[in-house]
Amino acid sequence: MRKILALFSAIICILSLSACGSAPQSETQSDTGITALKLIAVKGNVDLDAGDSKDGYFKVEGSKDFSVDDIEFVSSDPSIATFVYDQTSLETCVYYKINALSAGTATVHAQTKDGKIRTDELTVNVTGYIYDIVKFDDTSIPTAKRMTLCVTASEDYLYAMTDEQLSQMVKFIADNYAASHKMNAITVYLYCDGDDTEGAFTIASCTYAPGGDIEKAPDIKAGDYSTFDYDVHVNSASERETYRAS
Repeated sequence: MRKILALFSAIICILSLSACGSAPQSETQSDTGITALKLIAVKGNVDLDAGDSKDGYFKVEGSKDFSVDDIEFVSSDPSIATFVYDQTSLETCVYYKINALSAGTATVHAQTKDGKIRTDELTVNVTGYIYDIVKFDDTSIPTAKRMTLCVTASEDYLYAMTDEQLSQMVKFIADNYAASHKMNAITVYLYCDGDDTEGAFTIASCTYAPGGDIEKAPDIKAGDYSTFDYDVHVNSASERETYRAS
């Protein structure tokens, strides 16, 4: 019995030593040699007005010889916010820029090209738009209150937007004006800063009227927006250049 107990104890001891001597699992590592991408200072939510931007950086761990081409900058919805590389400093600090484009919420993060290593996500909440109403043109007729708004914004801001973003922007401007005025129809003309607002709109337009048709403006009571719809036109790149040059 003593021999059996001694043998059993020896086996237990050997197994214990084997377990203690086994190497721990190595940390996750990208094929690039990067082992971690750690956001510094900024975490969680980022609140921005459309047209604004925010800078930040993250540290790259595991490799000082990485290339920024090894890292992707990802936005869940680039129509709301873009997430782009800015510069690299002190070998391992990678600076980024978040650009807010249109109202909504998007998440952004950086990751290695193989997707194995990534930063924490940042939630970007974008509100409003940045623009100037440079001219109010009262186009009312005896049977309908109508207003045309000439609106401008910076060229860089507008040219960074997709057609869908521009469409949402002019709709927002029309809605915002309607919220504080009782109208039968509202038209928005969007231009770049410095464009001739006496000429044709250079970027986009929106008519907000019953059924999207300004001719139906007399059919409703001013301020009753229940039947209103949008008629939006966004100029193509060639149309923009033609109208801006004229």
